[in-house]
Amino acid sequence: MSPLIEEIYVTERVAKVVLRRARAHPSVIAEVFALLAHKDINVLLIAQSNASGGRADIGFVVFESQAPLVKEMEDELIEAVGASDLVVDNGVALISIYGSTEMSRTPGIAARVFDALASVNAKPEMMTASVDTISFIVREQRAMDAYLALKDAFRVDDYI
Repeated sequence: MSPLIEEIYVTERVAKVVLRRARAHPSVIAEVFALLAHKDINVLLIAQSNASGGRADIGFVVFESQAPLVKEMEDELIEAVGASDLVVDNGVALISIYGSTEMSRTPGIAARVFDALASVNAKPEMMTASVDTISFIVREQRAMDAYLALKDAFRVDDYI
């Protein structure tokens, strides 16, 4: 039987970008990511808040080295989605938990993740999850503690 969690990976030197109160329509959001791709900006994680009144916060993570390019595009990105503003936040790290096929069939995974993070005061600022992956960002200074707590919680060998 394969392990429940196969790998926990930390990517440091990333930036969180949020387009606040953007129009929340897939074709409009697609334009943002097309503009970023045109500038060779690689998006590592995408998350959207609950849409209300056709508006939502659209968040994504890029490498910190690409954050200045995103900032240069601020007006263009805001206009593309009718956002109220764009916020770039350096100093975060992306943590991804990659699971086996058993992960999707095992109750309590999210509880274990949040318990591990709480034990080291690492608060997720943005997260996504799929059948076999949970990814989130935390403050960079909490990333190693979060990694070690998750590694311990799931008894994962050292993958960093």
